[in-house]
Order: sequence, then structure tokens, then C-alpha cells
Amino acid sequence: MLLNRTELAVTTFAESDPDRHRYGLTNICVDREKTVATNGHYLVAVSHSNQSDDAWPAEPAVDHMTFTNGERVLITRDAAIAAAKGLPKQKKNYLPILQHAALAKDGSLHTTDLENSQIFTGKPEGGFPNWQAVVPTEKPVAVIGFDARYVAEIAKFVAKYGNEQLPTIKLTIYGADRAARFDATSEDGQEIMALLMPIRLGKVK
Repeated sequence: MLLNRTELAVTTFAESDPDRHRYGLTNICVDREKTVATNGHYLVAVSHSNQSDDAWPAEPAVDHMTFTNGERVLITRDAAIAAAKGLPKQKKNYLPILQHAALAKDGSLHTTDLENSQIFTGKPEGGFPNWQAVVPTEKPVAVIGFDARYVAEIAKFVAKYGNEQLPTIKLTIYGADRAARFDATSEDGQEIMALLMPIRLGKVK
């Protein structure tokens, strides 16, 4: 199994404080289809890239992890962060496959630039929740596309100027082709309202 930089970056959403972790949330979870991280408040899952294990350089040899249905492996947050840093910097004639870490059957992560290789390991503690159980499966009310940069700007504004104890954003959806409304309250009790225009998604799968 090969994990690219995007998959390793889900560590951003794992619990960073080992004294607060529940169900092994300081780990990331890798299964047959996705790499997942959660701190119990949010969850991010990234599907695997389409790179084949066979594309990994022959040296050093890695006994690649393979999955059957239901299998999964936990990787410590620290090991995933270190592996991401261990990926070689992109150069003019670099091989795209080198922007992946190889996940071995023993749970270790391997990186290489064809001259130097590194191995990153850690001992995961605890388990990991059944994250698939919280993924909604019913028909959605609406499917709307937004520019992630604008969503981030609205969220940063509310996080900075909203209620200090709980900077809550209320999201109101009027339809798939209508502006979405975000409402919040400042620390001084002022009403904050933002509208975000949708992006045409085309045919939604």
C-alpha cells in the first residue's frame, strides 16, 4: 500500500494531545479504501491514490501491506508526520512515485529518494472507532459546491471574532443553486451573517 502526501496530511485532524485521546484518536487509520483521521469532533477521509505497489522502487525492498475487506492498520500520528517530512522535495526530474510512503505489513512507513531510505515506526495505542458508522447514507437534502478558500475565510473570521467560548456557525441551505447563509454571534453579541455563492458541480456522482 502506498500513501501519498495528501493522505499523510490527515494527521492534521488527529488528536494531538495523548492525554485526551479516546479510542486511539492520536493514530490515523488505513483500510483498503481510505486513510482516515479524527479527533472526535471532525473526521477527514482521503481515498488512496491509484499508484500500484509495483511502481515502488525495487530497492529497498518493502513487504507491502495488502488489505482484504474489513482489515485496517493504525499508524501513530508522529510516524505519519515524520514520514511526510521524509518524502523527497520535488525536483525538476523527480519521479512522482517518490512522493509516496510505502506502508509495510508490519505497519512501518518507508520513504526513499533512490539514494537514501528511511523507515518510520511507532506503537499505536488503543483502537479506532468504526468511522463508517457515522457517515450519512441517506439521500441528501442538497449537494452544493463551495470554494474551500472562502469557507476557510468565513470560518477564520468567526473563530477570531465569534463567541470566545464556543464560536458556533449556523449553516442554512436554501437549495443546491442558492447562496448558503452562515450566521454567528460575536463576543459582544453582534450578529454576524455571511453568504457564500455556490459553484456549479456539473453531474454529481
